Amino acid sequence: MDANEHRHSSPRPKKAFHKKSRNGCQTCRARRVKCDERRPICRHCEQRQLSCTFSMAEPSPNSQNESDSVVSSSVLRQRVLEQAAATLSLSTILPYINNSTPLRESAARRRLELRLMHNFTECFMKPFPDHRGAHKVTGWATEVPRMAFQHENLMCSLFASSATYLLRTNPEDVELFRAAEVYLALALRSQQQALANVETENADAICFTGVLLLLNSTAKMAWRPIEPYTPPLEFLQIGIGFQSVLAIAKDFYKSSKVMMITTNSEPDFEKEPIFAKHNLFPFLHLLDAGPSAIDELTDPETRETYEKTVSYIGYLHRSITENDPIYVLSRKIVSFAIVVPQGFVQCVEDKRPRALVVLAYYFALMSRFRSIWWIGRMPLREITAIMNVLPQEWHEQMRWPLTMAGLDLDRTNFSRS
Repeated sequence: MDANEHRHSSPRPKKAFHKKSRNGCQTCRARRVKCDERRPICRHCEQRQLSCTFSMAEPSPNSQNESDSVVSSSVLRQRVLEQAAATLSLSTILPYINNSTPLRESAARRRLELRLMHNFTECFMKPFPDHRGAHKVTGWATEVPRMAFQHENLMCSLFASSATYLLRTNPEDVELFRAAEVYLALALRSQQQALANVETENADAICFTGVLLLLNSTAKMAWRPIEPYTPPLEFLQIGIGFQSVLAIAKDFYKSSKVMMITTNSEPDFEKEPIFAKHNLFPFLHLLDAGPSAIDELTDPETRETYEKTVSYIGYLHRSITENDPIYVLSRKIVSFAIVVPQGFVQCVEDKRPRALVVLAYYFALMSRFRSIWWIGRMPLREITAIMNVLPQEWHEQMRWPLTMAGLDLDRTNFSRS
């Protein structure tokens, strides 16, 4: 047997098996990456300059032998809370919390806050267009502001979102821009504090704050710097945090306000097949082997991550082609950041070409709804920026999203990577 025959007949080495970390830091848990559990700062957080926080409980010698079936509900709740809190400590969000200077108390500040509250109740009160049901409109216009007077996180997220709304037509207003940044920082900080003490009295406010933070982060993409291009991680990571918030806060709902305005509104993600295999069919080409010699889809977990993300895009595409009401479609659009796997966010952060292409398909579907205030022309900017950083061999995969956004792959002058 010659050397070539021996090389082809030799069995492939088995992949190394990595045990999941049960006592990793909160940041690694939120990002769903393996933590080496080194204290006080794990290597992953040290290398990426992230905030690294461990729970108070030290690892138990028998922790790896514990069965998930015997973990108490209180422990599970604590893990979810840690994940949500860690999301607010990630690299794209932490600067808002640490580097903000509160507005000074003054007559100008009081007038500004009155302006923001008035705008919220008059214009912003229907975050999702053509909302059916008077109770939903009344809830956003009256119940949410009334609740905000008792909860700092909701009040600050209300002000931040209202300022962002006004910046659409007043882009040169320095006072509004400053307010949008400062109140966002205060909202994130107070939301982080509220998550550490979730109870019946503040669960509704935490949920509404999560909705407003997600809408605000979506709208803010319209003016974020895109050269050099960095993925919209703030939007995706706030979505991850909101997913964790909903998972735990539903046990504490004080009243029917959240259920009435958000949870019971269409679509019902617990009943709809958002990750069904048939959703993949229009976009199966996104799961083809990539141009690189070593394709990432050979890893089962990574492939499942992409399948779920592409499946949700197919689910959204089907809803559009079936002419679902605009208020349903708008909720499905913004929910992308909530339902996609956290592993996909990691792939986007790593700027993997396939992940960026998949993200471009999402923005292409979003571009159909430019009349919604928190969308506008933002998807067009993101698609163009993604195209400009993709390697040449991935450009053909961008033909469909570019066409959806009104661009021509063959005629538009993109920078060549």
